[in-house]
Amino acid sequence: MTKNTTKNTKVALDSNKNIKAPKPNFGAFELGLSNFPSRRANNNIYIDKTALIVKLLQTTGPVFITRPRRFGKSLLCSTIEDLFINGLKNFDGLDISTKKLWNDPEPSYPVVKLSLHGTHVRPTTSDLNSFIRSKVLTQLKSENVSKFLKKAGIEVYDFEQRFPQAEDLLREVIWAYHDKTGKCFVIIIDEYDNLFNQVISNQSVLEDRINWFSDFYGSIKLLYEEGCLRFTFITGITRYSHTGILSGFNNLVDLSFKKEFCSLLGYTDEEVRQYFWPYIEYGADLFGISTDDYLNRLRQTYDGYLFADHKNATKVYNPWSIMQSCLALSDESKGADIDNSEVFDTFWGDTGALSGFFVNTFKRQLDNVQVNDDTTLNDLLAFMHSDLTEDFYISKKLLSTSRDPYTMFDGKNVVQELRVSMVQSGYYTIRRPSDNERKKVNNAAGCKQLFLTVPNQEVIDTLSQNDFWERISSFVGERLQKIFAQKGNGHHYFIDEMLSGDPNKMLKVLNERFVPLPVESHVFDSEAAVRSHLAEILRIANSAYKSTQGTNGDDYIQLLEVSEEKYSPTKGSADIFVASEQKNVVIELKLYPSTSGYSKETMLQKGLKQIQKQRYYDQFDSSDRDTLCYSIVFSRNTCRAELVAVFTHFADGSNSDVSHAKTKLQDDNTPKAIATKIKAKSTSVKSPTSDSNRKAKTTITTIKAKAAKRRNNKAQAE
Repeated sequence: MTKNTTKNTKVALDSNKNIKAPKPNFGAFELGLSNFPSRRANNNIYIDKTALIVKLLQTTGPVFITRPRRFGKSLLCSTIEDLFINGLKNFDGLDISTKKLWNDPEPSYPVVKLSLHGTHVRPTTSDLNSFIRSKVLTQLKSENVSKFLKKAGIEVYDFEQRFPQAEDLLREVIWAYHDKTGKCFVIIIDEYDNLFNQVISNQSVLEDRINWFSDFYGSIKLLYEEGCLRFTFITGITRYSHTGILSGFNNLVDLSFKKEFCSLLGYTDEEVRQYFWPYIEYGADLFGISTDDYLNRLRQTYDGYLFADHKNATKVYNPWSIMQSCLALSDESKGADIDNSEVFDTFWGDTGALSGFFVNTFKRQLDNVQVNDDTTLNDLLAFMHSDLTEDFYISKKLLSTSRDPYTMFDGKNVVQELRVSMVQSGYYTIRRPSDNERKKVNNAAGCKQLFLTVPNQEVIDTLSQNDFWERISSFVGERLQKIFAQKGNGHHYFIDEMLSGDPNKMLKVLNERFVPLPVESHVFDSEAAVRSHLAEILRIANSAYKSTQGTNGDDYIQLLEVSEEKYSPTKGSADIFVASEQKNVVIELKLYPSTSGYSKETMLQKGLKQIQKQRYYDQFDSSDRDTLCYSIVFSRNTCRAELVAVFTHFADGSNSDVSHAKTKLQDDNTPKAIATKIKAKSTSVKSPTSDSNRKAKTTITTIKAKAAKRRNNKAQAE
């Protein structure tokens, strides 16, 4: 489908929106086809971004951009590659065809394009070198490059025998070509960070790869400085700093959050209407709704990504999901029986969302938790059981600058680091706050904050699925279980204190071992979040105790069951039920301040009365054990348990008196003090390791020495 065809379709729509939709040409595009010449040759839909590409090519310096998976980075790279190789040959009917491409004397260039997405390499640096060298050789020997080299009298075979290192091979061939012709190469690297993201959970392998790529990218930087490169374009999911990888490009132009290039990747609302209108008409007709309603459903489900904190920035749809939705309509085997949920499914959430970057980042954070580091462990647990779909904000500097792989796993700002990983993976996007909200938050934080939100319903559904963490990886539960097992009697302490029936001990263990939790994670904005967090701690502790039963003898306590909201049609439901070999436990949780305006003491009493009125203790299968009945009030502001009351329902049916306990807040645990701690934590930036700095400097020094030697030899020869 050409651009002109889609324009004509749109004109017809505007003249009569009630015409019954014809069945679209379902062969109009191929899902995942990222080769630009093939898309054009096969008459596939191509969303015309060439006006922005012209602007991109006018950028001075190496160009870099990040986007989540499935956002079209590979197709963009292929488009730029074809433009430099063939000029405007394959661009008829597109915006760029009406413009003068460039003022360069030569119409085309040799292009080396390295696509690193979806590739896996063994951990040794020799395997890495062999892999990259093979890709470089494939490019140099390709028809598009070899024709330029042969015309200049350069045989790749000669260099292949002399230079076993990938960076030396690439550099020397391009140098030779530039020396003989005065002309330049173009270098494109797609998903440059894939090979780092794969091993980010392995510190030693990560450092080896960083050091190796420091040499490789150092060579590219030098080629640029020597005037041997016409254009350099690099894509990825995140930007790593302080490693000698991209930080060596002191003139690197990062377009990731520039408002002018917000719509370079992803589809705007206008583009969806223009290029996919036959599908929109067909879908609306199929489901018996208006085209406006169908478009609104598409917007709600797949639109909302914003890649710049600017009032003129343009939102975009997830391109993968739009194409998948159209493909679902094209399932001719189902015809009119196709289900609504099949057309508006979590397409990206089932594929692109599970990026290795976020999975391995989370794994690395778990692996770095020290056995006695309860604060970090609780941060991670709280993050897992918080409402991931809620809006939040982080330091603007944290997202707008590159990330240091050496310090992002140092146990500080764990929740914020994971949030940033989720932003770059596509779970969250930038949100425009009101002027008052922005001013209020920035003043309170003492620095500029970036406001973030879940972009659309597809991502909300993905994050809200009960098995989200299981789909991330089974290592989550396994690793947490190991941590609790290693803690040994330390976490028996929690169960012991809970089963003691002493409200002061219960209050102490809640606040010392599992609280304070990070205020910025907003985990206590709902009773459900508190309930899930506490229940998960009990479940993991239960598994850990089973693995250490032999070492604890008579002190071992087996939790038979931990249940959240064990609902009974006649009795209702408390928040948590625990069955152990010694006693049963009922926990009713309350949050303060309450939406009804009750005092915390009133909330505590309501919890006790609710337990007694609904007789939650009758829901246990066994009647021969006493039941401890806890009412606990948590503070939204301090993320602490503030009041605890408990009574015992005895096996004979009688109840004991109620015992109470109240938290005494210390100065360093007030909301103001906690906010001050968070502010200091979020603004602290740790310097890169001296070894990484030394390696980066050595790499650049070595390459510059090679360049000076080459220039001297060239001058002597002349």
